[in-house]
Amino acid sequence: MNFPTRLIFAFCLLSSLFIVPIAAQEEPAVEKTAEEAKPVPSLDEAKTLDDVQAYIQYEIGKHDWKEYDRKKTAAVLAEIQLPASDKLLEIAQTSDVPRDKWYAYHMKYTAFQRGVWEGVEGAEQKLDTFLDELEAHKDSQEPMVTRILQEGRFLLFQEKIQKMEVSPEKFDSFKSEWRTWIDKNDFEITAVAQLGLEMAEKNDVPAEQFVKETIEYIRSEECPLAATDNMNAVAAFERLLRSALGSDPKLYGKTLSYENFSWNSLRGRYVLIQFTATWCGFCREELPGMREAYEKYHDKGLEIVSVYVMEFGTDTEQIAKVRDHAEKKEKLPWHVLSEALTAASAQPKQSEFYAIDGVPKMLLVDREGKIIMTIARGERLQTKLAEIFRTR
Repeated sequence: MNFPTRLIFAFCLLSSLFIVPIAAQEEPAVEKTAEEAKPVPSLDEAKTLDDVQAYIQYEIGKHDWKEYDRKKTAAVLAEIQLPASDKLLEIAQTSDVPRDKWYAYHMKYTAFQRGVWEGVEGAEQKLDTFLDELEAHKDSQEPMVTRILQEGRFLLFQEKIQKMEVSPEKFDSFKSEWRTWIDKNDFEITAVAQLGLEMAEKNDVPAEQFVKETIEYIRSEECPLAATDNMNAVAAFERLLRSALGSDPKLYGKTLSYENFSWNSLRGRYVLIQFTATWCGFCREELPGMREAYEKYHDKGLEIVSVYVMEFGTDTEQIAKVRDHAEKKEKLPWHVLSEALTAASAQPKQSEFYAIDGVPKMLLVDREGKIIMTIARGERLQTKLAEIFRTR
């Protein structure tokens, strides 16, 4: 769930999926090379972390991943990773290298985690059981294990909440349980706050009202947070409110022409804001729908603003990447802002100001400047735009 965790996991997975299969599909030489002469990695005979990793890469390389959907991919990867992590834990019992044990725990967790994300049958129960076993282990106070326990428990809580029916009674029940995550203060407050705002929106509770009630609770004697934690929690909610339903985002920044962007100039028009990045595949998948909407509704009153955030490299390198992506490769016909240009002009980065912890993040704003959709993507966006401009 957490963006940095997903990014790291995705990078590791992609490395395994694409580097290994390419090597495996090369035309065999008449005579075996030294690499080809190596014995097939065996999990039973593995004695080190490197042996286990070699086994995992070999098994991944045997599959044609183009034939797999996301759910089946998660299941197949679990079939490879879970026995490998068990073997690594066995190796760790006689090893004096702590990383073997932590790597094994993390490997097992990511297998269950991905299964939950993709809706693999039984994944939630398996993750719950694994977390119980891990919590009972003598190493449960180790930082990495503590992190796995926190993130895993929150993931299960999220999954349960997402299935909750919409009703005032259910929402009150949610708030009571949800506030325990604020009280614990053992997980990222931004993720906790974001879940609360999502559930408030789902139950038609105005974001401003929900945040006001929550801040009142945080500042009350009922909440056990220390003074510093209290301030951090309040700040997290206030940041998220800037991009919540019903809020006026007051978008700002620098265009690729080094000009100040004028949010007020778009008053009276609907605006689709896309927080994006050059490296984001899911962001690119949204572009065809955005182009279609722009061509269909721009003359009727629709504007689009793409804000490039979370890039890598120096400010100069980031700006060059954004310019190459937005102007040369995609030829975007709408407004484009660069977070790196904004930061260079001594303004707060948009990702920090609006608490953007993952991309794409897409907001739809009405003619008065109020956010009317916080998940403005795919069919949901197209349906909403058709509804808006059919009545105008």
